Amino acid sequence: MHYCTLMDKTVRERLIKRGWVIKDPDGPNTLTLSTRLNDFYINAPDFGPVTSKNFASVAGHATVAFELTQADGSRFAHLSDVSETNEKNRVANSH
Repeated sequence: MHYCTLMDKTVRERLIKRGWVIKDPDGPNTLTLSTRLNDFYINAPDFGPVTSKNFASVAGHATVAFELTQADGSRFAHLSDVSETNEKNRVANSH
């Protein structure tokens, strides 16, 4: 599953679990939530036929953004979060 699709599915499930009502399509008296996943990197080894050792200073990085707009198209709220691992990681592949 594509990471953006997974993020959208997870956000929807968590909003519903907390009592929000999800409506499609939008209508009057509704807020539209837009989600974006930017600058998404996963530093993972390439699984090839050769035994290798890979080193990375960070395991990954992502920026997640949420925007709420009102029915008239005006912005109600914008939230974003940047996350980066800050520990050294070592991955070894053996085939």
